[in-house]
Amino acid sequence: MEPQIHSGDVVLIDRRDTGVQVEGPHVVRFDGGLMVKLLQRRPGGLVRVTSINPLFDPFEIELGAEGTDFEVIGRVRW
Repeated sequence: MEPQIHSGDVVLIDRRDTGVQVEGPHVVRFDGGLMVKLLQRRPGGLVRVTSINPLFDPFEIELGAEGTDFEVIGRVRW
């Protein structure tokens, strides 16, 4: 999420918001690692995962899909 959020920055996470009810920055666990990504709800239970950093391509993932190591930990408040 650079240049907005840098490695080692402190963020406040609302762990109650794991359903992507509000679009924007969230902390997610993906393939065993934690990262901050922009999430956007899409039709059919999909979520679009985007980074501000242009080095990372956006992708879509189905929340709760079996065999997928992806979890929304919470929404970034600041």
